[in-house]
Amino acid sequence: TYTEQRVNPHKPVNIILTSGSSGTPKAAVHGLINHIASAQGSSSYIPLHHNDRWLLSLPLFHIGGLAIVNRCALASACIVIKSNCITLAQQLEQEAITHVSMVPTQALQILQQAPHALSALKALLLGGGIIEAALIEALAQKKVNAYTSYGMTEMSSQITTAKANLHQHHGRPLPNRQLKLVDGVIWVKGECLFQGYLSVNAQQQYQLDLPVDEQGWFCTQDRGQLNEKGQLILLGRADNMFICGGENIQPEEIESVLLQHPLVSKAIVFGLADDKFGLLPAAIIEYQQDALPANIEQQLAQMVSQQLASFKRPRYFYVWPNIPMDGLKFNRKRIISEVLSRAHQSTNG
Repeated sequence: TYTEQRVNPHKPVNIILTSGSSGTPKAAVHGLINHIASAQGSSSYIPLHHNDRWLLSLPLFHIGGLAIVNRCALASACIVIKSNCITLAQQLEQEAITHVSMVPTQALQILQQAPHALSALKALLLGGGIIEAALIEALAQKKVNAYTSYGMTEMSSQITTAKANLHQHHGRPLPNRQLKLVDGVIWVKGECLFQGYLSVNAQQQYQLDLPVDEQGWFCTQDRGQLNEKGQLILLGRADNMFICGGENIQPEEIESVLLQHPLVSKAIVFGLADDKFGLLPAAIIEYQQDALPANIEQQLAQMVSQQLASFKRPRYFYVWPNIPMDGLKFNRKRIISEVLSRAHQSTNG
């Protein structure tokens, strides 16, 4: 005989390592209730039906990949497994994909190599990095129904979502999420909020640590602002900001300008110690090609001075080290540490 099995939706069901883009990864634990709330909120803005096909283009050890599974399970939609035999663009076309999640570099690559592969999509969800205006404009020209989102592992993926736009906002919080700003830093809570970080105590026992305040708010360490319509504009990580000659500098603002140069594929800006100013902006650049103009650094510094205050221009430039990415993002601290270590060895060599 069949016996009905009841599932406790609050019971821990998975561990996802945070990206660790600004430090050591942490083990975030979720319950089924978190994933259900996340999927329900997502579908309120990006419709998903039983005859739709969402390509599992992100790894399942990343919250973005796991969220695809849960959205499709809730909507009875089809999950299409990413193929290792054909390119992403080919699979989009051959398997009638309707929905796909990508990081900006993936979308840019397809636009450059096979833009027609995006034409039949109902939804392209972008996240996981700086989304340049040029990419949004290119998607709009191709009439691709693109969305941008702000999300994180601790909130079971998406927090806010918007149609891709040139106003630099990522929309309002989806259902089952709440968001507020405290001194320019983003705090969140809601049914999507994870159960805590898994750790081992002094007695060698596992425990969950949920770092929230008395009202249940979780500090994201991301800086942002709300426009007149209550839509979120991201400014960058609070722990990335540094002070140069008494002025606050948010590295992501400078990185966004540097990435506009056609020869720049990746950029990290950080504060380099200086006797006069305390910290000066320095940039680590990955270029699109090996052969570069002799004045490339001057070009980049001038670009920043033209669009931002002149004191924000990088004074030093370093070449991007050959370090593998951690999941879908690069580890800022690791890359900066590697560059400074090499620079120190070169100076003392």
